Amino acid sequence: MKRISIYISIVIILLSCNNIGNGLKKHVIARVYDKELYLEDILDQIPEYHSSEDSLLILRNYANRWVKDQLFLNKANQNLGDIKQNIEWEIEKYRTRLMVYHYQQEIIMQELDTLVENSEIEDYFNKYLQDFRLTQNIVKALYIKVPRSSDKIATIRTLYRSGKDSEIVQLKKLCNEEDAIFDNFNNNWIAFNKILSVTPARISNKERYLNTNKSIEESDSLYFHFVNIIDYKLYDTEAPIAFVKEKITDLILNKRKIRYLQRMENDLYNDGIRSNVIEILID
Repeated sequence: MKRISIYISIVIILLSCNNIGNGLKKHVIARVYDKELYLEDILDQIPEYHSSEDSLLILRNYANRWVKDQLFLNKANQNLGDIKQNIEWEIEKYRTRLMVYHYQQEIIMQELDTLVENSEIEDYFNKYLQDFRLTQNIVKALYIKVPRSSDKIATIRTLYRSGKDSEIVQLKKLCNEEDAIFDNFNNNWIAFNKILSVTPARISNKERYLNTNKSIEESDSLYFHFVNIIDYKLYDTEAPIAFVKEKITDLILNKRKIRYLQRMENDLYNDGIRSNVIEILID
């Protein structure tokens, strides 16, 4: 068996690092049979903020791991027989798919039109209406969390259910003064369970509750929790288009991407036929 030599010339490497990348000879830090591991190929494995001692440890561990992998690889090459050919075929197939995938993604980033008009979203929503049934209860809501120590609890309780803009502005200002949380979720639809998760409320029949209540008031040892339910939609009803807008946008862009790649594939194939670079030798 050939001698296996493994070495890491740390002092020389560190003194020579300034010369790396200047066209000089690469620094070998490990060797197994006729395969060599070069310092320049693994520098990106060493974070810049590490100390010299840590960098040396990372280098040593990487080299040891590489050596062990090469030893196993050598044994595999000697003993796998016919399986080796299948593995090499699988590796080549994977490499081909990986290269094609990354090229496709690069082209899509450069050339695919990613602007989706609201009219296109509305058309898609209306065409596939049955695909947009709610899988959960959702609400538009205002959530207030105020310390029990606040002397403005009564005022906040009065204001949080108001629909008047002026009183909501007053409430928000009051919450800032009282170190309270004011969150209207940017007036977006959100899951009702998300609201419940930040309150002590325990509601067994959520659909019945939403049908019969417009607010939640709960408290724990430290805070009062107030929720004004401005609007709601129940499970298995038609989703508001605003709630599924992002999903529809993704679906439209995905369809565009598929069409673009299919057209590109067909164009490449036809160009290959015209250029006589394709031969399929099957009768």
